[in-house]
Amino acid sequence: MKKITLIALFAVVATLFACKKDKAERNSDRLNGKWSLESMAYVYYEDGKEIEREQKSGLNLPWEFRTDGKATVKIEGDTQETNWTATESTLEITSQGGDQKLKFDIKSLSKTDLHLEYESDVDFENGKTYREVVEFKLKKK
Repeated sequence: MKKITLIALFAVVATLFACKKDKAERNSDRLNGKWSLESMAYVYYEDGKEIEREQKSGLNLPWEFRTDGKATVKIEGDTQETNWTATESTLEITSQGGDQKLKFDIKSLSKTDLHLEYESDVDFENGKTYREVVEFKLKKK
């Protein structure tokens, strides 16, 4: 009987610790706070192969994600107040009026670094696939 009680207690404790870890590791938790947009790159692909890259570095533009689902995002001199939501693999930013929505792929997210990708255009021409992607790299302040 003691073995069964001990095993049951171990299972309950393990479950509690697993839930805490999952909750702490959510992207929405890691995104909260102030970030600096360090660089942007416009990347062009032909059939999955990168053919051109236009890099803009040293931007230091402030982004802030708040726990209430609101964000302040500055890109190239334009500051936007937005709403945001995150899943394991995406970050969605919606304008305050809800008329504009951008869906970013989260390429990587750590406590200090965020790498986002936005697919701006896809074309199929002469049997080839052309993609235009904008990459964003941010550092947590």
